[in-house]
Amino acid sequence: MNCGVGIEHPYLAILAVVAFTAAVMSVMYLFIHTYTEMLKAPVLSTYAEACYTDSEVYLDVTLKHERGLPVALRRVEVYSDRGTVAYSPSSSPGGIYVELVGFDGRLGVGQVGVVRMVFPRDYFTVGRTYHGLVLFDVGNTVFTFQLVECPQVPTTPPVTFNAKLVDTGTVVGDWTVTALGLARPSVIELYSREKVLYYDTFDSDPFTAGRLVALTCTWSYDPVNKLISVSATSPRPRDYGGECIAVVNRGIPSSGTIYVASTVRALSGRGYADIVLVQDRRALYTLGMYFNPTELYQGYEIWAYTRRWDELKEVKEPTLYNVNYNIVAVYTFDTRYLALWSNRTLVADTVDTRVNPVQVGLGAYVSDDDDKGRGQLWGTVDIAFDNLVVTVDTPPWLIYVRDVPRGWSIVLKDSAGRVVSSNTSIDGIVSLDVWEYFIIPRGTLEVYDDLNRLVGSETFDYIVGGDIYIVNVNVSEFTALLVGVGGSRRILAYNISGGVENPVLVRVVDAGTVFNGYADVAIGLGRIHLLNASGVFRYSFSQGSWVLVTSSCRATGRGARLEVVGGVLVVVPGVGNSSICLYDTATGGASLHPVAEGVFTDYTSTAACGDLVCVSLYDTVNARPVVAAYRVSGSTLSLERLYSTTGYRLLGLAYDCSRR
Repeated sequence: MNCGVGIEHPYLAILAVVAFTAAVMSVMYLFIHTYTEMLKAPVLSTYAEACYTDSEVYLDVTLKHERGLPVALRRVEVYSDRGTVAYSPSSSPGGIYVELVGFDGRLGVGQVGVVRMVFPRDYFTVGRTYHGLVLFDVGNTVFTFQLVECPQVPTTPPVTFNAKLVDTGTVVGDWTVTALGLARPSVIELYSREKVLYYDTFDSDPFTAGRLVALTCTWSYDPVNKLISVSATSPRPRDYGGECIAVVNRGIPSSGTIYVASTVRALSGRGYADIVLVQDRRALYTLGMYFNPTELYQGYEIWAYTRRWDELKEVKEPTLYNVNYNIVAVYTFDTRYLALWSNRTLVADTVDTRVNPVQVGLGAYVSDDDDKGRGQLWGTVDIAFDNLVVTVDTPPWLIYVRDVPRGWSIVLKDSAGRVVSSNTSIDGIVSLDVWEYFIIPRGTLEVYDDLNRLVGSETFDYIVGGDIYIVNVNVSEFTALLVGVGGSRRILAYNISGGVENPVLVRVVDAGTVFNGYADVAIGLGRIHLLNASGVFRYSFSQGSWVLVTSSCRATGRGARLEVVGGVLVVVPGVGNSSICLYDTATGGASLHPVAEGVFTDYTSTAACGDLVCVSLYDTVNARPVVAAYRVSGSTLSLERLYSTTGYRLLGLAYDCSRR
């Protein structure tokens, strides 16, 4: 017994030690795991500062990552007098400039980032306390702030200019660009073209460009007269009821009212010139005109094809060959109402439910020799179409001008200066008739006050039926200094009419593109212009947005530069390109001009005065920097003089016009 007891006790001791050790290790593991997870959890801190000027509020939300795993910014909310303003890396609030400084949306341990926001002044009230929320993928923080007056202009110009300079093209090392000139907001601007689904003057072949698609028959393009035509003849197409059809290469909405407008002309033969509303190859509507050289049967007709032709409406009226008819087809989805207009008159309408249009276009159909017109084949019919406009919920024979003071008048002129239409404001809105062709290329809108004095005018590449324009009565010009801040999307617009030593920040503009050498700003024709990889844009003061001027001249590399010389946009595309692109705003034409005096560099600069533009280049033959002075006239560019700048590192140019 004693021996048994002596042997049993060591085993119990060992088991006790093992159990104790396991318990201790479990506690230590739990502690270490808990501590490790605590260290992984991000600890973030946030504070905000805000100051105000007469027109803007500047808010900096500083984010600091104390410890833990990296985090990604998901959303910033600021609770203002005008409601919640929300920003996320994928979307920015309209009218609010937002910039991430010091980070790209992700914060690592020890990293500090700033969300910089610029608001219009009326979003906040001095003396009130405001709150905000920052949400990350893991965790969130809150912040509060009050407004204090900004002690000075938040960002000062990087360089100082002599007041007599009329234009600059200065570049600094971080790709900041500047421009100096007279800014003059437009008296009248395009406000909206959102109701215009499609418009085409056929200045180029719409079929090779893919704008129109021929579903049946062979369609032709006339490059001299800028129109399209088709000969409908035997044998008729097997699909689409035998109609020759060309459709717009995009779908249409499935609600509202669709308008399709075109100018048609019958050249010869007996048949139909139509606007077509297509569901598929077995279902469509045609609304158009019937031409018959025997003059026994003519007029306007609406037909439906659903495996067979059914005449929905017929209005007999004489129709003439080689005469332009401006016609408009109308279709309303909810009521299934069909209507045909011709030269300002409703000529036929009906209601029908058998077709659901998904495409619109133009058509022609060769007639038979009976009175119904959709049977046995009879010869050939030749039809020509000029201009095509498709609108939604607004008639294509009108343009509208809003915010016109009572008693003021708007006059629309074509490119030759002939008056197309005019009207006087009664309730703030003026409508102008554009029944003639529905599109006015290089049209001009003139604004006259109640004493019939010309207040201002603007010429547009195209004035299209369905457009909405806006009059800006309270406009004033000012000497502007623009600063495109390098590495950001900000353009700071200063009023320096009181001198460059006292700049007044009048607006912070979101360029929509980063100033990284591929973008530039310029002032010309009284407008602020922007060059980027998409083309040249003009800033609309009334809308706070950019309007594309041309995509024919664009930035393709670093060192891209823009100047406005008279009515010509001068574009240096940048490194890798060997030509200067000119865009004549008067004609809408673009041209390329090879440069033989040197090559463009990352730091190519430009400056302009009068009809001269200076461009800095690198002369690879003589291994020296040069400045080439070119004279610009319309679509021509000629070398005036070449200057050597050997011994200098040229980072910018300024032209002193007073010494010409």
